[in-house]
Amino acid sequence: MKKTVFNLKRFDWILFTAVIFIISAGLIVQYSLSLFQDNFFYFYRQLIFTGIGLGLFFLLIHLDYHFFRSYTYWFYLLALFLLVLTLIFGKNYRGVKGWLSFGGINFQTVELVKFVLIIMLADFWTKYCRKIFPIWRVVLSACLVCLPLLLVLKQPDMGSGILLVILWGIMFLLINRRAKLVLVISVLVIILLTVSWFFVLRSYQQQRILTFLGLRSDPMGIGWQVNQSLIAVGSGEFLGKGLGQGTQSQLNFLPAVRTDFILSAFAEQFGFLGCSFLIIALLTILYRFIRIARQSKDQFGLFLILGICIVFFTQVFINFAMNVSLFPIIGISFPLMSYGGSSLIITFVLLAVAENIYQFNHL
Repeated sequence: MKKTVFNLKRFDWILFTAVIFIISAGLIVQYSLSLFQDNFFYFYRQLIFTGIGLGLFFLLIHLDYHFFRSYTYWFYLLALFLLVLTLIFGKNYRGVKGWLSFGGINFQTVELVKFVLIIMLADFWTKYCRKIFPIWRVVLSACLVCLPLLLVLKQPDMGSGILLVILWGIMFLLINRRAKLVLVISVLVIILLTVSWFFVLRSYQQQRILTFLGLRSDPMGIGWQVNQSLIAVGSGEFLGKGLGQGTQSQLNFLPAVRTDFILSAFAEQFGFLGCSFLIIALLTILYRFIRIARQSKDQFGLFLILGICIVFFTQVFINFAMNVSLFPIIGISFPLMSYGGSSLIITFVLLAVAENIYQFNHL
């Protein structure tokens, strides 16, 4: 097996340019949200997180992605250990006990779990994808996800839990398309959703889903976020209101504007035109991921890039849908744009692995 050697001539500048555009858009919105309050604390912190993430990115693209496979189970045990620590000693934020604090620096452990599960599933299916699929392998792959999933739902972080299930389900279906196994997965998902509704979801989470489905009306309560988000997106029109001129975002009518609803703030200030450029950047990243997957020289690299693509674009799709009332609010941030060091740094790690696979493909 050849080792990846970093070379600027093999660097995927198209992917990197699209990533920088989205990061810049997020930083601009974070800056604009600080103008009205004259408090740039969150902007400066996001700027620091971006610097750390970029530093890790350029460090990790020199590390052969096969390294992660050598320590798959150690990473998995570390992730489980951190999730247990989070439930015992974790910091509570907006009703979710999902952060560990190290010297005043908070880290959301589920972000690391996403990365570890991508490695774990890629390693698992590299070993078994060419062999006959007995049902126990399906169950075993599900168990690998269920252990961290139960700990994440205990926090409770429904959004991240859904993301882990989607990662497992789509990755499995892309690797194996047999009708019988698709039926098994469908049954498992239905059972999981039913059990989650009665035994996992809290009342406010059930209310959000019922409000989204139109079975409950609560415009001043659960429905407030969605209504304000729609107003913000619609008021941006074609060109937007301009930097720092958004009434919904600047005057705090829009809750969680720096995290879950940063896209609404962006749409309000930069309008349909700005969102069009954002979508072009996202489609560029998707195209590069697909290209890397099609050129992959080994199955582990192929399954890694599939997992990275699923996690990245599932978050993009759900956050987009949340902001325009096409999906219940479940606390999924927008990759590279939303405020938060944990998510931003792990996203850079995922992108570094994708870049490393690209480099390996062009040796």
